[in-house]
Amino acid sequence: MITSAKKRLRRTAISQPQQAEAAKLDTAIAANLKELGYGE
Repeated sequence: MITSAKKRLRRTAISQPQQAEAAKLDTAIAANLKELGYGE
């Protein structure tokens, strides 16, 4: 049986790379919007 602690560790291991990728995408989106004149 998988303990709740192991489940939390697994979720954390999965979510960290996803959060890093989301941050990269957010940066790229912000740069593209600025280039298009949004947020000025």
